[in-house]
Amino acid sequence: PESGSCSCYDIIDFRILKNRHLLLLLFMCLFSVAGCGLIVIYIPPFAKDHDIPNDKIAILVTLMGVCDLFARFALAWISDSKRFRRDYILGSCLGITGLAVMFNPLYTNFESFVVFSIIYGSFGSVYFSMAPLLLRDCVGSDRYPTALSLMIQVHGIAFVGFTPLLGM
Repeated sequence: PESGSCSCYDIIDFRILKNRHLLLLLFMCLFSVAGCGLIVIYIPPFAKDHDIPNDKIAILVTLMGVCDLFARFALAWISDSKRFRRDYILGSCLGITGLAVMFNPLYTNFESFVVFSIIYGSFGSVYFSMAPLLLRDCVGSDRYPTALSLMIQVHGIAFVGFTPLLGM
């Protein structure tokens, strides 16, 4: 081949897919994005469907963002303290987020949406903070760029596939 040509196999080292822990993590990423990354998009229309006014919806989104900010700092402190394993932290937060989303039929007034916004803001973004760390723990620093590109591709597939399903 020519010295200036570049193929997909030169960019991504597909041998990394032999790592079973990576495959499990990528499978988890496929479904976690739907629960953590897409739900936040549907909260304002969901609140609007329950006749919550726009000014209170803005409060809900702001509350979610503030809780997200503080949760990320708390998560960094807890994760760096090495008291809990990172995968346990992520699993617990995903479970709490999943339970909060499962109770969607119970969110009918502003107060219940406030509780949901606090829970979702505190635990929903943990995935986006912890998944890259778990990825590095899984494949090491030398193969991290390749694994990260695969994880981003899985996120893209999840967004394309789950967005229409959640909008139904």
